Amino acid sequence: MITAIIAALFGSSMIMISGPTTAISAVLFATISDVAAPRSTNYIELALMVTVMVGIFQMAAGIGKLGGIVSFVSHSVMTAFTAAATLLIMVSQLSGALVVNVERGGNVIERILRLSEHFIEVNPYATIISSITLFSAILLAKVFPKLPGFLLVLIIGSGIAYFLDAESSNVEMVGAISDELPSFYVPNVSFSDIVALVPGAAAIALVGLLEAISIGRDFAVRRKEEFDANQEMIGQGLSNAVGGFFQCYAGSGSFTRSGINFTAGAMTPLSGLFASIFLAFILLFIGSLVAYIPVPAMSGLILFVA
Repeated sequence: MITAIIAALFGSSMIMISGPTTAISAVLFATISDVAAPRSTNYIELALMVTVMVGIFQMAAGIGKLGGIVSFVSHSVMTAFTAAATLLIMVSQLSGALVVNVERGGNVIERILRLSEHFIEVNPYATIISSITLFSAILLAKVFPKLPGFLLVLIIGSGIAYFLDAESSNVEMVGAISDELPSFYVPNVSFSDIVALVPGAAAIALVGLLEAISIGRDFAVRRKEEFDANQEMIGQGLSNAVGGFFQCYAGSGSFTRSGINFTAGAMTPLSGLFASIFLAFILLFIGSLVAYIPVPAMSGLILFVA
Protein backbone atom coordinates (compact mmCIF):
# COMPACT_ATOMS: atom_id res chain seq x y z
CA MET A 1 0.00 0.00 0.00
CA ILE A 2 2.69 2.50 1.00
CA THR A 3 4.94 1.80 -1.98
CA ALA A 4 2.06 2.08 -4.46
CA ILE A 5 0.77 5.38 -3.05
CA ILE A 6 4.11 7.20 -2.91
CA ALA A 7 5.32 5.95 -6.30
CA ALA A 8 2.02 6.97 -7.89
CA LEU A 9 1.97 10.45 -6.39
CA PHE A 10 5.65 11.34 -6.80
CA GLY A 11 6.56 9.43 -9.98
CA SER A 12 5.98 10.49 -13.57
CA SER A 13 3.77 7.71 -14.96
CA MET A 14 0.02 8.29 -15.04
CA ILE A 15 -1.02 4.67 -14.57
CA MET A 16 1.96 2.59 -13.38
CA ILE A 17 1.36 0.67 -10.17
CA SER A 18 4.40 -0.19 -8.07
CA GLY A 19 5.10 -3.04 -5.70
CA PRO A 20 7.20 -6.20 -5.37
CA THR A 21 8.25 -7.77 -8.68
CA THR A 22 9.77 -11.10 -9.69
CA ALA A 23 13.12 -9.64 -10.79
CA ILE A 24 13.60 -7.59 -7.63
CA SER A 25 12.51 -10.50 -5.43
CA ALA A 26 15.12 -12.76 -7.03
CA VAL A 27 17.96 -10.26 -6.57
CA LEU A 28 16.82 -9.44 -3.04
CA PHE A 29 16.88 -13.11 -2.06
CA ALA A 30 20.31 -13.62 -3.60
CA THR A 31 21.63 -10.58 -1.73
CA ILE A 32 20.28 -11.32 1.74
CA SER A 33 20.52 -15.12 1.79
CA ASP A 34 24.33 -14.79 1.83
CA VAL A 35 24.14 -12.71 5.01
CA ALA A 36 21.26 -14.25 6.99
CA ALA A 37 19.22 -17.45 7.00
CA PRO A 38 16.00 -17.10 4.95
CA ARG A 39 12.82 -16.70 7.06
CA SER A 40 14.85 -15.74 10.15
CA THR A 41 14.16 -12.54 12.08
CA ASN A 42 17.51 -11.09 10.99
CA TYR A 43 16.69 -11.89 7.37
CA ILE A 44 13.50 -9.82 7.59
CA GLU A 45 15.29 -6.94 9.31
CA LEU A 46 17.91 -6.93 6.54
CA ALA A 47 15.20 -7.00 3.85
CA LEU A 48 13.66 -3.86 5.32
CA MET A 49 17.03 -2.11 5.56
CA VAL A 50 17.93 -3.07 1.98
CA THR A 51 14.64 -1.52 0.87
CA VAL A 52 15.58 1.78 2.53
CA MET A 53 19.06 1.66 0.95
CA VAL A 54 17.58 0.91 -2.48
CA GLY A 55 15.35 3.96 -2.12
CA ILE A 56 18.28 6.20 -1.23
CA PHE A 57 20.29 5.00 -4.25
CA GLN A 58 17.32 5.54 -6.57
CA MET A 59 16.58 9.04 -5.29
CA ALA A 60 20.25 9.96 -5.71
CA ALA A 61 20.11 8.74 -9.32
CA GLY A 62 17.02 10.82 -9.99
CA ILE A 63 18.45 13.94 -8.37
CA GLY A 64 21.65 13.39 -10.37
CA LYS A 65 19.59 13.41 -13.60
CA LEU A 66 20.67 9.94 -14.66
CA GLY A 67 17.29 9.28 -16.25
CA GLY A 68 18.69 10.44 -19.59
CA ILE A 69 20.11 6.97 -20.15
CA VAL A 70 16.61 5.81 -21.05
CA SER A 71 16.72 7.98 -24.18
CA PHE A 72 19.12 5.43 -25.65
CA VAL A 73 16.46 2.71 -25.47
CA SER A 74 14.58 2.57 -28.79
CA HIS A 75 10.84 2.00 -29.23
CA SER A 76 11.50 -1.37 -30.90
CA VAL A 77 13.45 -2.49 -27.83
CA MET A 78 10.54 -1.41 -25.62
CA THR A 79 8.11 -3.35 -27.81
CA ALA A 80 10.26 -6.47 -27.48
CA PHE A 81 10.51 -5.93 -23.71
CA THR A 82 6.72 -5.70 -23.48
CA ALA A 83 6.20 -8.82 -25.59
CA ALA A 84 8.74 -10.79 -23.55
CA ALA A 85 7.18 -9.70 -20.27
CA THR A 86 3.75 -10.67 -21.59
CA LEU A 87 4.91 -14.15 -22.59
CA LEU A 88 6.65 -14.67 -19.26
CA ILE A 89 3.54 -13.57 -17.33
CA MET A 90 1.32 -15.90 -19.37
CA VAL A 91 3.56 -18.93 -19.02
CA SER A 92 4.11 -18.31 -15.29
CA GLN A 93 0.33 -18.55 -14.74
CA LEU A 94 -0.24 -21.83 -16.59
CA SER A 95 0.77 -24.02 -13.65
CA GLY A 96 -1.71 -22.18 -11.43
CA ALA A 97 -4.44 -22.31 -14.06
CA LEU A 98 -4.00 -26.08 -14.46
CA VAL A 99 -2.90 -26.86 -10.87
CA VAL A 100 0.30 -28.60 -11.88
CA ASN A 101 3.22 -28.60 -9.47
CA VAL A 102 6.38 -27.73 -11.38
CA GLU A 103 9.67 -26.11 -10.45
CA ARG A 104 9.44 -22.32 -10.48
CA GLY A 105 11.75 -19.95 -12.36
CA GLY A 106 13.51 -20.19 -15.69
CA ASN A 107 12.78 -18.71 -19.10
CA VAL A 108 9.63 -19.21 -21.19
CA ILE A 109 10.88 -22.32 -23.01
CA GLU A 110 12.13 -23.97 -19.80
CA ARG A 111 8.80 -23.34 -18.07
CA ILE A 112 6.80 -24.79 -20.96
CA LEU A 113 9.01 -27.88 -21.16
CA ARG A 114 8.67 -28.50 -17.41
CA LEU A 115 4.91 -28.06 -17.69
CA SER A 116 4.66 -30.48 -20.62
CA GLU A 117 6.41 -33.17 -18.57
CA HIS A 118 3.57 -33.00 -16.02
CA PHE A 119 0.68 -32.48 -18.44
CA ILE A 120 -0.92 -35.76 -17.37
CA GLU A 121 -1.35 -34.25 -13.88
CA VAL A 122 -3.61 -31.42 -15.11
CA ASN A 123 -6.55 -30.91 -12.75
CA PRO A 124 -9.83 -30.81 -14.77
CA TYR A 125 -11.62 -28.75 -12.11
CA ALA A 126 -8.86 -26.15 -12.19
CA THR A 127 -8.99 -26.05 -15.98
CA ILE A 128 -12.75 -25.43 -15.91
CA ILE A 129 -12.40 -22.63 -13.34
CA SER A 130 -9.54 -20.84 -15.09
CA SER A 131 -11.19 -21.18 -18.51
CA ILE A 132 -14.54 -19.81 -17.34
CA THR A 133 -12.78 -16.96 -15.54
CA LEU A 134 -10.73 -16.10 -18.63
CA PHE A 135 -13.68 -16.15 -21.04
CA SER A 136 -15.88 -14.25 -18.55
CA ALA A 137 -13.23 -11.53 -18.42
CA ILE A 138 -13.13 -11.34 -22.22
CA LEU A 139 -16.94 -11.22 -22.45
CA LEU A 140 -17.36 -8.53 -19.79
CA ALA A 141 -14.60 -6.41 -21.33
CA LYS A 142 -16.29 -6.57 -24.75
CA VAL A 143 -19.96 -6.31 -23.77
CA PHE A 144 -19.96 -4.48 -20.43
CA PRO A 145 -16.70 -2.49 -20.31
CA LYS A 146 -17.97 -0.08 -17.63
CA LEU A 147 -18.65 -2.81 -15.08
CA PRO A 148 -15.95 -3.79 -12.51
CA GLY A 149 -15.15 -6.81 -14.63
CA PHE A 150 -12.08 -8.03 -12.73
CA LEU A 151 -13.97 -8.17 -9.46
CA LEU A 152 -16.95 -9.88 -11.09
CA VAL A 153 -14.88 -12.59 -12.77
CA LEU A 154 -13.18 -13.45 -9.48
CA ILE A 155 -16.63 -13.80 -7.92
CA ILE A 156 -17.71 -15.98 -10.86
CA GLY A 157 -14.59 -18.14 -10.55
CA SER A 158 -15.12 -18.51 -6.81
CA GLY A 159 -18.75 -19.47 -7.40
CA ILE A 160 -17.77 -22.14 -9.92
CA ALA A 161 -15.20 -23.52 -7.47
CA TYR A 162 -17.83 -23.66 -4.71
CA PHE A 163 -20.36 -25.34 -7.02
CA LEU A 164 -17.81 -27.98 -8.08
CA ASP A 165 -16.47 -28.39 -4.53
CA ALA A 166 -13.09 -27.86 -6.17
CA GLU A 167 -11.14 -27.54 -2.93
CA SER A 168 -11.77 -31.22 -2.18
CA SER A 169 -10.25 -32.00 -5.59
CA ASN A 170 -6.88 -30.39 -4.76
CA VAL A 171 -7.71 -26.97 -6.21
CA GLU A 172 -5.75 -24.51 -4.11
CA MET A 173 -7.38 -21.39 -2.70
CA VAL A 174 -5.61 -18.04 -2.34
CA GLY A 175 -6.03 -18.34 1.44
CA ALA A 176 -6.74 -15.88 4.22
CA ILE A 177 -4.68 -12.70 4.39
CA SER A 178 -3.61 -10.68 7.42
CA ASP A 179 -5.90 -7.86 8.54
CA GLU A 180 -2.99 -5.71 9.81
CA LEU A 181 -2.21 -2.35 8.24
CA PRO A 182 1.38 -1.13 7.70
CA SER A 183 2.95 0.44 10.78
CA PHE A 184 6.14 2.44 11.33
CA TYR A 185 9.18 0.36 12.23
CA VAL A 186 12.92 1.08 12.20
CA PRO A 187 14.95 -1.95 10.99
CA ASN A 188 17.36 -3.23 13.65
CA VAL A 189 20.63 -4.03 11.85
CA SER A 190 24.32 -3.51 12.50
CA PHE A 191 26.61 -1.17 10.59
CA SER A 192 28.67 -4.11 9.33
CA ASP A 193 25.53 -5.65 7.83
CA ILE A 194 24.72 -2.38 6.07
CA VAL A 195 28.20 -2.28 4.53
CA ALA A 196 27.84 -5.89 3.36
CA LEU A 197 24.50 -5.11 1.73
CA VAL A 198 25.63 -2.04 -0.26
CA PRO A 199 26.54 -3.91 -3.51
CA GLY A 200 23.30 -5.89 -3.48
CA ALA A 201 21.21 -2.81 -2.71
CA ALA A 202 22.84 -0.97 -5.63
CA ALA A 203 22.03 -3.89 -7.96
CA ILE A 204 18.40 -4.01 -6.77
CA ALA A 205 18.14 -0.24 -7.24
CA LEU A 206 19.36 -0.54 -10.83
CA VAL A 207 17.05 -3.45 -11.68
CA GLY A 208 14.11 -1.60 -10.14
CA LEU A 209 14.81 1.60 -12.07
CA LEU A 210 15.18 -0.27 -15.37
CA GLU A 211 11.85 -2.01 -14.75
CA ALA A 212 10.01 1.15 -13.73
CA ILE A 213 11.39 3.34 -16.50
CA SER A 214 10.80 0.69 -19.16
CA ILE A 215 7.21 0.09 -18.05
CA GLY A 216 6.47 3.77 -17.50
CA ARG A 217 7.83 4.75 -20.88
CA ASP A 218 5.99 1.93 -22.63
CA PHE A 219 2.60 3.01 -21.28
CA ALA A 220 3.42 6.66 -21.95
CA VAL A 221 4.08 5.83 -25.61
CA ARG A 222 0.81 3.90 -25.86
CA ARG A 223 -1.16 6.76 -24.32
CA LYS A 224 0.83 9.51 -26.10
CA GLU A 225 1.87 11.11 -22.80
CA GLU A 226 5.04 12.73 -21.54
CA PHE A 227 7.31 10.69 -19.28
CA ASP A 228 10.07 12.13 -17.07
CA ALA A 229 12.54 9.37 -16.21
CA ASN A 230 14.31 11.49 -13.56
CA GLN A 231 11.04 12.20 -11.77
CA GLU A 232 10.14 8.51 -11.91
CA MET A 233 13.51 7.65 -10.33
CA ILE A 234 12.80 10.04 -7.47
CA GLY A 235 9.28 8.67 -7.04
CA GLN A 236 10.46 5.05 -6.99
CA GLY A 237 13.29 5.91 -4.61
CA LEU A 238 11.00 7.78 -2.24
CA SER A 239 8.51 4.91 -2.26
CA ASN A 240 11.21 2.43 -1.24
CA ALA A 241 12.95 4.70 1.27
CA VAL A 242 9.69 5.43 3.08
CA GLY A 243 8.25 1.96 2.51
CA GLY A 244 11.23 0.32 4.22
CA PHE A 245 10.17 2.03 7.45
CA PHE A 246 6.61 0.69 7.07
CA GLN A 247 7.54 -2.97 6.71
CA CYS A 248 7.49 -2.96 2.88
CA TYR A 249 10.22 -4.66 0.89
CA ALA A 250 11.79 -3.32 -2.28
CA GLY A 251 9.38 -2.63 -5.10
CA SER A 252 9.28 -1.19 -8.60
CA GLY A 253 6.83 -0.74 -11.44
CA SER A 254 4.81 -3.92 -11.93
CA PHE A 255 3.83 -4.95 -15.46
CA THR A 256 0.96 -7.13 -14.20
CA ARG A 257 -0.58 -4.56 -11.84
CA SER A 258 0.01 -1.71 -14.30
CA GLY A 259 -1.57 -3.79 -17.07
CA ILE A 260 -4.68 -4.32 -14.94
CA ASN A 261 -4.78 -0.59 -14.19
CA PHE A 262 -4.42 0.26 -17.89
CA THR A 263 -7.07 -2.25 -18.99
CA ALA A 264 -9.48 -1.00 -16.31
CA GLY A 265 -9.33 2.46 -17.86
CA ALA A 266 -7.25 4.38 -15.32
CA MET A 267 -6.43 7.96 -16.30
CA THR A 268 -4.33 9.46 -13.45
CA PRO A 269 -2.07 8.40 -10.56
CA LEU A 270 -5.09 8.68 -8.25
CA SER A 271 -5.95 5.13 -9.37
CA GLY A 272 -2.91 3.90 -7.42
CA LEU A 273 -3.99 5.91 -4.38
CA PHE A 274 -7.53 4.54 -4.50
CA ALA A 275 -6.25 1.00 -5.08
CA SER A 276 -4.30 1.19 -1.82
CA ILE A 277 -7.24 2.71 0.05
CA PHE A 278 -9.53 -0.04 -1.23
CA LEU A 279 -6.93 -2.61 -0.22
CA ALA A 280 -6.93 -1.22 3.32
CA PHE A 281 -10.71 -1.60 3.53
CA ILE A 282 -10.51 -5.09 2.04
CA LEU A 283 -7.94 -6.12 4.64
CA LEU A 284 -10.00 -4.75 7.52
CA PHE A 285 -13.50 -5.76 6.51
CA ILE A 286 -13.61 -8.48 3.85
CA GLY A 287 -10.10 -9.91 3.89
CA SER A 288 -11.44 -13.23 5.13
CA LEU A 289 -13.41 -13.67 1.87
CA VAL A 290 -10.17 -13.72 -0.15
CA ALA A 291 -9.60 -17.19 1.29
CA TYR A 292 -12.37 -18.49 -1.00
CA ILE A 293 -10.84 -17.25 -4.27
CA PRO A 294 -9.35 -20.23 -6.16
CA VAL A 295 -5.84 -19.83 -7.53
CA PRO A 296 -6.98 -20.95 -11.03
CA ALA A 297 -9.45 -18.03 -11.10
CA MET A 298 -6.66 -15.61 -10.24
CA SER A 299 -4.46 -17.20 -12.92
CA GLY A 300 -7.27 -16.92 -15.48
CA LEU A 301 -7.64 -13.21 -14.74
CA ILE A 302 -3.87 -12.60 -15.06
CA LEU A 303 -3.87 -14.53 -18.36
CA PHE A 304 -6.53 -12.12 -19.60
CA VAL A 305 -4.43 -9.13 -18.56
CA ALA A 306 -1.40 -10.59 -20.35
